[in-house]
This record gives sequence, structure tokens and C-alpha cells, in this order.
Amino acid sequence: MRPAARLALVLFPLVSVLACGGRFDGDIPDAGGDSSSSSGSSSGGSSGGSSGGSGSSSGGQGCPPAGTVASGGACSPDGLTCPTDSVVTDCHGNTSTVECVCQSGTWFCDGPGPGQCPKPVCPPTQDVVPGVGCNLPDTLTCGSQSPYYDCYGNVAGYLSCTCAADRWSCPQPPVLCMDAGNCPPPGSFQAGEGCDVYNMTCPGNPSLCNGQTDYDAFQCENGIWVDVAQTVCDVDGGAGG
Repeated sequence: MRPAARLALVLFPLVSVLACGGRFDGDIPDAGGDSSSSSGSSSGGSSGGSSGGSGSSSGGQGCPPAGTVASGGACSPDGLTCPTDSVVTDCHGNTSTVECVCQSGTWFCDGPGPGQCPKPVCPPTQDVVPGVGCNLPDTLTCGSQSPYYDCYGNVAGYLSCTCAADRWSCPQPPVLCMDAGNCPPPGSFQAGEGCDVYNMTCPGNPSLCNGQTDYDAFQCENGIWVDVAQTVCDVDGGAGG
């Protein structure tokens, strides 16, 4: 073959490529195919891995919002303990947040409440003494063995007490008297002490006799208490027959 013909055969393909703008529509070499496949695999793997990781994280092992935790609701995993948005008051007035435990896929919630507190009970009346220490709500009223008297020195009743500031408080109820003046409490005055209402007679000098309280009769004379009738206890009065 002539040299000129050989040169034409070499240049023809080059001219054809330049005429097409440098684009080559032939098959992509194997190395390129492997790269594309590898890129697709990498993209898919990365996307899938990221998506899988996100799904695993969103499932979570922590507590859900407190407002969604309620007794009887579904939960996971078992043994998980989470707070609720409920607050309760215990028997001593302290507040705390109710917590729930996940058991067998269900929330079980337990917390102290007013309904679980024992009702306060009054102690025996002999233990309710004015001024003595106590530990009960001040809304509870208890009976005592501390008497109060009418205007004639007779026991009109027994004081009712409340536990105020950790001490029994037993206010004296008002006693309505028909006398010109109110008698002082028996035992609070003695013969020879001053008085205000002329000729008023009041009981005094209380003493225990055969299981009951007896009184002397005091009269207000010239501004002084005078013991006009003394009581004598007959210890043998109830014996024999």
C-alpha cells in the first residue's frame, strides 16, 4: 500500500471523532461499568444503612413523653420505668410524680394518694389533756376527761379538744348563768378572798368523795367569800346495811 493511503486510513477515524464534537458513542470499557456498578452499590448501601440507622434510633429505649404514660397503656420494653405527668400528695403532705413500670407490655402505675391514707383516730379520752403534745390534724376534734362546770359548780360536761400547733387545745365553752354574776370556777378561790356580787352563792373547795366530787358552798358577804356550808365525806356511808 502506498504511504499516502496508509496515512489516510489513520487520520480518518480521528477526523470522524472531531466531526462529532469529540463524543464517543461506543461501548464503555469494563472498568467504567464496574465503577458505575460500584457507585450504585455504594449509594444504595449508604442510603439503606443511613435509613436503617435512623429507624433503629427512632424506636428508642428511653421514656416516651410523660403525658402518654398511663396505667393500662401499651409499653416496651418490659422493666422500663418512666414518669407520668400526674402528681400525688402522700399522707404527710409531700408531693411526688407518679411513675409507671412496663410489665408484660402494659404500664403499671402506683403512687400514694389521699384515698390510701389511714383516717386519723382520736386517742383515749384520758390521753387528751390540755397543753400536752399531740400529732393529729387540727380538723379532728377529740373528747377529754377534763370537766367544765356550770354556775353552781356542777359538772356541765367535758372539754372537746383539737390538736393545734402540736398541743391539745381545749377551749372552755360558754356557760349561761342565771345569777346576778358568774361564779368563778370551783377551786379557783378560797375563803377570805375578795368577791364582787353581794350575797351570791357559789360552789368551791372541790373534793373527791366515794368516787364523786363534792363542793362547799361559798357566799359573798361584804366583799369576801365565806364558806357557809362545808361538805364532809362519809367513807362508810355506803357500806353495810
